[in-house]
Amino acid sequence: RRVHGEFSRTSLPECRMWAFVLCAVSTLPYDDGLAHKFLAFSGAAYCAPVPGYNVTSWELSDDCAQSTPGFQVYKTFFNETVDAFGFVGYSAVEKIIVGSFKGSDPSHFADWAIDLENVSYYTKNCTLEAESVPAHSGFCRYYTALVELGFKSAVVELARRFPHYQVMMTGHSLGGAAANLAAFDLMTADNIPVQLYTYGQPRTGTGIMAEKMFELIDTIQSACYYRVTHNRDVVPHVPPCAFMSNNCTIGEIQPYHSGLQMHYSEDMETFEACSPWDGVDCNEWPDLSVNDHLYYFGVRVSEYCCPPPVEADSESISREYFHKRVERRDSVLLRAV
Repeated sequence: RRVHGEFSRTSLPECRMWAFVLCAVSTLPYDDGLAHKFLAFSGAAYCAPVPGYNVTSWELSDDCAQSTPGFQVYKTFFNETVDAFGFVGYSAVEKIIVGSFKGSDPSHFADWAIDLENVSYYTKNCTLEAESVPAHSGFCRYYTALVELGFKSAVVELARRFPHYQVMMTGHSLGGAAANLAAFDLMTADNIPVQLYTYGQPRTGTGIMAEKMFELIDTIQSACYYRVTHNRDVVPHVPPCAFMSNNCTIGEIQPYHSGLQMHYSEDMETFEACSPWDGVDCNEWPDLSVNDHLYYFGVRVSEYCCPPPVEADSESISREYFHKRVERRDSVLLRAV
């Protein structure tokens, strides 16, 4: 795979957020192979409501199962009110502990783009175990709904049982936002190093949260945070950090990305490390694509691990069932503050 740019700390441009030096993005280099692998875990989180598949017993598509050798689901979590789903599991083969969150239904993305433009969603703090951070209230509600059911406790239990395993968090779209909050929560409350890989993640918090996240990644050994983006994927641009531009500024309520963006070409064969400054380079307004959000590494993420039957069309029972549940969830999360 051809790569543009380097990923070490010294190769990143000198950058400052207020008085803090935040060029140190990660103690671990970006791993393209790991990004491919964890797309399977992100995709598996979409399978909970789809008839014919079972996340708990890891009965998924052959491609998905084969890319996650030895993986066992420890616990699954579902909140019916907001239709939030996540799972926690581990692999003795690869010595990893994984937490993954279901993303948003792509068929209702237009509603996402409209609802997420409202920066008022960022005026309230998201109360986590160790501290509160300014984050989108819908994303916060989604994550904390699963925390109340024991998601974070399950990760901590496995981390104590397998102290030499690496803890990983992942998710696509809305699931990436939840994974961001989970990693922050685990590192601040439990000092657990987390490797965080997300796909097509929207802006989860403000510059204040971004500052704190960068500091955690820089100070906790074996922690990293990479946001994988595909070509012209529109979701990483919502909510906008500025009106119809990438002129992002750090403020108390302005949405702002943290983590280092790894931006892939249209065919996802080449990628580059973007500036740690949100909005400085890589995929920019206004030529954006919904389709690039749906597909990563050549697969439709929401169907990678649980594809509908070959004979099924867009009105199939399983897909209609999935869409109805997520439509209700999106309405609760993104329209009620």
